[in-house]
Amino acid sequence: MILNESDVFAMEEMNLGNKIINKQTILIPYSNQEVDIYVNEEEQLSPISDAVLRLYKVNDDYSFDDMGNLLGIDGEEVSNAYLSLLEKNLIDYVSKSITDEGRKYINDRKIVNRKKQSITIAVNKITGEVAYQEEGAFIKYSDKQSSIFKCPYEQNNQLSIQDMITFEEISKVWSFRKKIDDYRYKGELSEILKTSQKNTVYRKYNIYYFLNEQNEIEIRAYERTHRDRKLEQFIWLQESSNPQLTKSKYDYYFEKSVRNRKSEFYDYQDIDFELGFFESFSFLNNAKEKIQIFIPVHSFSLINDELLFYLRKSIEKGILVEIFFNGLEWVSIQQRIFIEEIISLKKFKNVKIASNNKYCPQTIIIDEIEGTLFTPKVFNFSIEGTSGSSVLLSCSVMSSKQHKYLEENYVKDSIFKMEIPNTFCFADSCTDIVDKTGKLDELFSSNNTKLTWFSKNEKKEFDNFFFNAKQVVKKAEYESFTTNLSRKIVENFKSNSRTRGKKYFDNDFKEEYPQLSFSMNRIRVYRNSYSHEFLDKNFIRMSHEIILQDFNNYCPIGISNIFEYKQYKMIIGHISALNMTIDMLGEQEENPF
Repeated sequence: MILNESDVFAMEEMNLGNKIINKQTILIPYSNQEVDIYVNEEEQLSPISDAVLRLYKVNDDYSFDDMGNLLGIDGEEVSNAYLSLLEKNLIDYVSKSITDEGRKYINDRKIVNRKKQSITIAVNKITGEVAYQEEGAFIKYSDKQSSIFKCPYEQNNQLSIQDMITFEEISKVWSFRKKIDDYRYKGELSEILKTSQKNTVYRKYNIYYFLNEQNEIEIRAYERTHRDRKLEQFIWLQESSNPQLTKSKYDYYFEKSVRNRKSEFYDYQDIDFELGFFESFSFLNNAKEKIQIFIPVHSFSLINDELLFYLRKSIEKGILVEIFFNGLEWVSIQQRIFIEEIISLKKFKNVKIASNNKYCPQTIIIDEIEGTLFTPKVFNFSIEGTSGSSVLLSCSVMSSKQHKYLEENYVKDSIFKMEIPNTFCFADSCTDIVDKTGKLDELFSSNNTKLTWFSKNEKKEFDNFFFNAKQVVKKAEYESFTTNLSRKIVENFKSNSRTRGKKYFDNDFKEEYPQLSFSMNRIRVYRNSYSHEFLDKNFIRMSHEIILQDFNNYCPIGISNIFEYKQYKMIIGHISALNMTIDMLGEQEENPF
């Protein structure tokens, strides 16, 4: 496939291991609307500059530090505001007084000086994104009729467009126009009055379909060079409903463009003949007492609605179902949904879900006799001049040797829950964190490290959080706990230390305080992936390192006490990191060199 020169940015964003297998340009419908607004046309200073102006010459000895203490901010910020006011001629350096312009500004603040205006916007009917109605950026309905581009999702209006017209969204558009020196958009937006829908317009998007390094299809959607992730997700959900993609579990474009041309692709004929493709999970109906399923968490697992249907059917019959998860890898949205539904089967008494730290291919065993093994086969192909790789999932009968190995080396080593020592006391541990954090904060200050944990009001909130924290059992409790824990420990430290010349996640910090860095990263990872059955792609490398260590290489999916255990690891791990860092700083303090 030949790509245009303008597509280079899209190729650069994708890793070298990714192969673009198709590109198409489509039209996305937008609601073209006119919004009536009120605008305060008087210039407004920032809150800090406004305060510095009003307090200027409050005494004869003007000190940036004293003013900063009065306002509760750093003296350097007062200095910046002071220079800004001089530049705007609101204060006079020579006479050290407020100018006429400065007094006029203060007086005008007492008057509400608003003007009614209108702004034309366009709202993406699929994602709800609000955009400025630029001339020439959209296609009218009359021009769309004669356009060569298609609009496949025009009838898929998922959002109520009127509800998306918020003050915040309009403010972004207003600020954008203001930055490019458009006189009409001066002043500050103060209120939205009403909107009226005019008609529908269309914008061109380039949609790229490519195979990632796991040989899964991914989608990128670009309007010019702007990537729209919400639109990508919407398109993916529409496309993934195609049974060729979800049931057969091999590449949609391979199926569509290659299999139907058997006379031209002899290699495909050989593979098709040799492997024998999987057709249905209906053989699960043959089970009389027990079904064992071994599921590796990777992109080639065969999990779909049909598997769930036959599992539920077997569970209703009273058949014992044992599910063993292994492996740990980022998977597609569709697979995440299916795995979540499998985990939800734990509510039935005749369902057991366990985890193991040994990899095995996807396998189904019925009544401990009949076994089916699913194996991914990777091979090369070429479509329209673009080479790449794809995967076919073959099925075969399990040998007696393989069956024996699974029973003796896999099933016996699987676990249903992680062990938390009886000596662990959650309340005492939280008190310990409060005490040790305060001590470490003092050591940071005394050692002049430019690192600190709290601003003036944060220490009290920090203490209250830990004194009132509870052990978690349910997912909602865990989400609340990890969010607050990350804010109190990681984000407080990150923001307060950054202003003193030390960035939180830089390499120097990791080298100087490795245990503390690892502990904070653990909290950060566990917050960004609540259930931790799936990994955020941005944290995948860090997540692998932390999870494999915390879970002794076991796959955490399906473990019954997952939330309690991760809370335990965060608490106990952070206490250990605090102690080691305190000991290290204490040694440095005692050393006269």
